[in-house]
Amino acid sequence: MGVKAIPAGEASLGTTWRRLSNVIEAELAWWPGRLFLVSRIVIACTVTMVLIMIFRMPSASLGAYYPLLISRDTPRATMRSASTIGAACAVGTAEVIVGAMLFSGSPFMHLLWVAASLFGVFFLISTMRRYDAALAMGLVVTNSIVVWDLPTSSGLKLEQTLFTLLAILLGCSVTVVVEYVFAHRRAPDAVLDGIRERLRLSGDLLRSYAERGESFVALRSELRRSATLGTGALRELLLDSEYEPTYKGTLSAALALAGRLIELTASFADVEGPGSEPDCARCAVIAANVNTIRLNLSQEKASGWADLPVDAGTCTPILAEIERNVALIAQCFMENELPSRFRLIEVEREVSWNP
Repeated sequence: MGVKAIPAGEASLGTTWRRLSNVIEAELAWWPGRLFLVSRIVIACTVTMVLIMIFRMPSASLGAYYPLLISRDTPRATMRSASTIGAACAVGTAEVIVGAMLFSGSPFMHLLWVAASLFGVFFLISTMRRYDAALAMGLVVTNSIVVWDLPTSSGLKLEQTLFTLLAILLGCSVTVVVEYVFAHRRAPDAVLDGIRERLRLSGDLLRSYAERGESFVALRSELRRSATLGTGALRELLLDSEYEPTYKGTLSAALALAGRLIELTASFADVEGPGSEPDCARCAVIAANVNTIRLNLSQEKASGWADLPVDAGTCTPILAEIERNVALIAQCFMENELPSRFRLIEVEREVSWNP
């Protein structure tokens, strides 16, 4: 009996649909801090729109959308992003006003100016490293060009263009204020929370791999997302923190190792299929050690540390690298000069592992 071939069109359509569903699932997936981030975005947009309505700014609705474009990794990043977007919009507004004044008398020159402006906008969006600033300038330029094509007086067109710029600057300012207000309300140990969250993800995935659990696929997707995000935002918070220099260096090293642990675990989850019994047992022990570190950082009672013998071989080199990375993270918090509440509890009893 022959095997029925699948038409190429149906296969392509199925692949496209799976990719689209994966993108939608990744965008809608929940991750720690998402509700807090969405709440800040909603507050910034709402406050901007309320101020626009209170002062009755004409042609100012665009300002309520600009808080969506601003980075919110850290207050410093928000200030830098808002300043860049505000400056780009000011440049774009000046270009529209000057161009409209110079070429409004000739329809042909006006058409060439509109074409050149749109070409410049799309060129900057495709080439600039600061994509948010280029997109923000493109929005204000295209919106202002439409305003200057309306059959109204030049004074009214200029007023609407300037009010649009004012609304955008207002939205950027409100976003910065909201971020700084909520920055003072964040937990003082945000860096430690980020390290603990990365340890939790890695430990849960290794434990699910060892137990062949059903949550492995969901944990792998969450781990990929965390690896993509990286540790840049936490490093910004660490730079702005008031920790002692010695402890700040310890946290910096632990953060770098936690980021590397996420990348190694994500690579392990992508490459490896069903594991062998020795690998599964080793994953279970490594997951227990990761949980030990996480519990100590949470100032809870630690479980016993399970040491793996040197001669306990594995056919998976990346698993040995994960084990080495976990041991380095543990060493970061075992220095005598650190505060006692951040020091790992030393366990006298060693638990041996036998495959």
